[in-house]
Amino acid sequence: HTFTNGKEFNSSFTIELIEGNIPAGKCQRLLGAKITKLMLKGSAGEICTVTLSVVAKQKQTNQTPTAALTANAPILILASHAATSDNGSAADAAADIVIKSFEMTIEAGLDDKRMDCSSAYIIEPIRNGLTTAKLKMTQEFRTKSAMDDYIAATSRAPDLKLVSTVSEMNFVMAAAKIVSLKHSQDGFGIWTEDIELEALEASAGAASSLTVTNVNAQILITTV
Repeated sequence: HTFTNGKEFNSSFTIELIEGNIPAGKCQRLLGAKITKLMLKGSAGEICTVTLSVVAKQKQTNQTPTAALTANAPILILASHAATSDNGSAADAAADIVIKSFEMTIEAGLDDKRMDCSSAYIIEPIRNGLTTAKLKMTQEFRTKSAMDDYIAATSRAPDLKLVSTVSEMNFVMAAAKIVSLKHSQDGFGIWTEDIELEALEASAGAASSLTVTNVNAQILITTV
């Protein structure tokens, strides 16, 4: 399943969830849900986490779950499951790319304010900006390529792929630029650099500046 930062990120869907002390066999249902922000974080030796911010038209209680609603066994993904951790530099050798932590953020420009305060429903959220994608990473300061690319505003193509058994998630920025660069080192130790990249453009021949590919056991994901 492949998504780009066009309309696919603004597609709506229905969420069914079980939270709190509710009657057996019941659930809450979010109608017309849209993801306003996705954040994927990971660091060396730790479990990766995904945080989703959602806005929906309505939240219904005491609903009967669909037949497809089952509790899946958790699949924990460590940062060490990253099959690809590429900072996007054309100058760095693989041995010089030592990423200690990363944070991928996708934020849709959706306005979640109600148009009518007396309404029980939220009006279809309108776009108040473009979808933005940012990648923050801390890596060992081994080369000056990040500084060179930052000064020259050179585009990079960072690639992050997480693999665990049958599941796979891949984030690829076809063209991104470094918008922030900091070098940090307290006392004696290994020098590190904090890099923030933002997908600002689509490279020649690319359909999108950001492409997300999710590989799992599902045959079809339906969005409306």
